[in-house]
Amino acid sequence: VSRLQGQQQFRFKHALIRDVAYQRLTRAARRTRHELVARFLEDEAVETAAAEALAQHWREAGHPERAVPYFLAAAEDAGRGWAKDHAVALYQQAMALLPEGDPGRRDIQLKLAVAVQAAFHIPDVERLRRS
Repeated sequence: VSRLQGQQQFRFKHALIRDVAYQRLTRAARRTRHELVARFLEDEAVETAAAEALAQHWREAGHPERAVPYFLAAAEDAGRGWAKDHAVALYQQAMALLPEGDPGRRDIQLKLAVAVQAAFHIPDVERLRRS
């Protein structure tokens, strides 16, 4: 059953088969396919669940400028739930795609700092027991 209504979904039976098939493609062919998948997902998927997949496909397609907003959307979505550590990783991936002098880095650094703080926040267990 596909996550995208009206579409077929395929998957490899084993990760090794997927890895070998992927490695047999030239770098240019991989980039082209990642771009095709990213364009398809942009056209078909409107929910934030697709943001991380879009970010990864745009990055692998060689379009970091298109990947960054999706990494940020995925990080914000993860940060709203219990996946604080995953939000940190997604903010870090977004940061890695921006050049050193990019003005957007400061905003991401602030969001990353908040996410790190949230990820490492340990509630006071004694206070919770008394509640």
